[in-house]
Amino acid sequence: MNALLTTLWHHIALLIRENILIPLIFGVAVISIVAVYRKKSRHDLTKKQGIFTFLFSFFWLFPFQITLISRIGKGTVEPLKDIFGGWIITRSKYAFELGCIENVLMFMPFGILFCMLLISKGCNAKRTLFDVTAVSFLMTAFIETTQLLTKLGTFQISDLVYNTLGGLIGAILYILINKKIKQKKAT
Repeated sequence: MNALLTTLWHHIALLIRENILIPLIFGVAVISIVAVYRKKSRHDLTKKQGIFTFLFSFFWLFPFQITLISRIGKGTVEPLKDIFGGWIITRSKYAFELGCIENVLMFMPFGILFCMLLISKGCNAKRTLFDVTAVSFLMTAFIETTQLLTKLGTFQISDLVYNTLGGLIGAILYILINKKIKQKKAT
């Protein structure tokens, strides 16, 4: 168990160290553009809208950063070498391969934020779950196809499943938590 936690900690540290800067800059750029546009149209951006816009922009670009952008200039790989791989946690001599967990976790924030956006626009929960699942799948399909064409990563069916599942889990969590909050406010 200690080796698993150590591996998880090292993966998180690497993820933060190598993949946060570009989505962070993108989020700041988007929020700046939105703020200027809103100011020109005489509708100031509220703090809540600003935070949401930044987070949505950040977590929209984050999967692209991890799976594509960070690999540019690092050489190419054979994109179809492991098409059916990545389904389970495996242990090597010194660490664990946590790709399946990382893929689910990577899309959960996007699922939460996209769900928030759809519900704030009046969509019902069932339709929202479908839309979040579809968009998560389409984003992943785009990423996987781009990896295939550019040879910047391996095309894996497991990534399609786990990323889509992550978006769906994020949306379900948001819906359940939002429902609980509304129930508490009603009582």
